[in-house]
Formats: sequence, structure tokens, C-alpha cells
Amino acid sequence: LAQLGVGSVEITVVNTTERMFCICVTFSSLITFTVLVSSITSLLASLHVMKDDEIKQFRLLRRFLVNNDIPKSLGQRITTFLQYTCRLKRDSPTNGSEVTIFQLLSAPLRAELQFARYKDCLMNIPFVQQLFSDDNFNRQTVQIVHNVAMHALNNVELAPSDLVFCAGGVAAASYLVLEGSLNYFQNDQKRVLKDGAWIADMCLWTPWLYLGDLVADDACRMISVEVTAFCAAIGSVWETRKLAAEFAEEFVANLNKLSTLSDVQETDEALSVPRSVPSARPGQRKTWHGFSKLFGERRMKDMSRQVVPDQQR
Repeated sequence: LAQLGVGSVEITVVNTTERMFCICVTFSSLITFTVLVSSITSLLASLHVMKDDEIKQFRLLRRFLVNNDIPKSLGQRITTFLQYTCRLKRDSPTNGSEVTIFQLLSAPLRAELQFARYKDCLMNIPFVQQLFSDDNFNRQTVQIVHNVAMHALNNVELAPSDLVFCAGGVAAASYLVLEGSLNYFQNDQKRVLKDGAWIADMCLWTPWLYLGDLVADDACRMISVEVTAFCAAIGSVWETRKLAAEFAEEFVANLNKLSTLSDVQETDEALSVPRSVPSARPGQRKTWHGFSKLFGERRMKDMSRQVVPDQQR
């Protein structure tokens, strides 16, 4: 081993065993050194190619913006967002869609993988927390939550000043902020939403119109929960659909008690839902029927019959 270093010491073998050992060490070191050098060279070449391609793309982008007389403010927004996207891609090179081998997975296994990836996001939904804490948690609820993760969740990437939604629009999705900040405007008031903010989760439980404007303050990432896919997954099994209807009934009842409504509530306690759901009161019949339509008739068109909830019998 000493002979392989710089300024090696002269060592003379005295028998066949030592000579065989010396030959093996020499060949092993030669192969290891060759593989190491070639790997480093290949990695450096790949990095140079990626960097040169990125520089070329941004050079073409600047030329395109100048030749087409794009306003400087818009060009700066586009360039900033593309730089952010490139940096994000370098930091996390695989977002799932690039791994084509995932297509070989079975549908249940792919759904389980998607759930494991977004479990922390789903646990921000109180109803999902309730499902995981219930005593009747079984394979059906696991499958339902997996379907929610597979079909209802989407990644959303925004550039600075991008408009997410405006007041008066029909709420088709709720949002969870993962990175960056957004500005929420309502009644001439501005609120800054940071990581972990839950936006417009009311639309998952009742028809909802956005009450304010949501604009990205800088480049940010969010997870969107699509209402249609969420309701279809939750309403696919009668037991879970009934629990969701009861949850929505109490959720809307607590929502109606608030003095002011907003797409972003001040505290979660204002909309907390007890585990034991009381029987429907006369004033809540309209809410129940509305949610039954959301989770029932519209979701169960292909079923030959429909089960009437106990509260409506």
C-alpha cells in the first residue's frame, strides 16, 4: 500500500504470497483510480452541458423579448420565474412525472405512493384527520384517501403577480401554500399569506364564491385540491359520504355563525367541528340538502338507487 502513494517507500517482496498480494493491490488501485477519474470527468462534462444549455435558453429568451417588443416589466417577471423554476428543478430534479418507470406500477400502488408523498398536505384537512382518528378506520377509507391524493391534488407554481382567483369567481379548488408568499385582498384590506396557509377550504364542503383576490407576491408553490375530484373520491363509498355530509353540515353551521366571512379565516377554532354530530335542526335542512346534492345526486348518477340519509327519513 505504501508503494502506491506519492514518494512511495521501496518495499521488496520476499515470497510468493507477498508478490501475489502486491499484484492484487496494484491492479485494484489501477481500476479504482481509472473509474474514479472517468466518473468525475463524465459528471463535470454533464454539468457543463446543462449549464451551457441553460445559458443558451436564457440568451434566446432575451432575444425573443427584445425582438417582440415585450414590456420590460413583463419580461422581468418571465425571466425571474424561469430562473426560479430552473433552480427548483436543479434542487429537486424529479417531481414524479419525469420518472417514467412509475407507469409500470399498479394503480393502487401508484395511489399509495402519491398519498405518502402528500400525506402532510392532506392532514391539514380536518375531515381527513377525522378519518384517520376514527375507530372504524378500514381499507375502504384508506382507498378513498389514496384516491383523493391521486386525483384531487395538483402542484401549482406561480410567478410574481400571478392572479390565482378573483372575487366573485366560483371556487373550483382550495389551496395550501408550500413555499413563497401571496397577497390576499378583501374590502381594501391586504393580508400576506405565508407557508402553511390554507385558502378557500370552504369550497370542499359547500358551494362557495371567492370573496377576495389572491395574487402571488413572489415565485411560490402551492398544492390545489380540486373540488370535483375530492367530492367524487369521498362520495364513492356510502359510509364515508355520510360522514362527509355530517361534517359539512356542522362545518357550514359554524361558518354561518361567523360575523365576517373570508376565504382565509383568522383561526381554525372558528370552524372546528366536534366529533359527535348532533341531529339536524330545522334551520339546517337547507344546508343538508345542498350538500347531499353535492355529494349525492351529482356523484351517484350511475347507481340504480340512492340511500336516503337517516336525517332525511
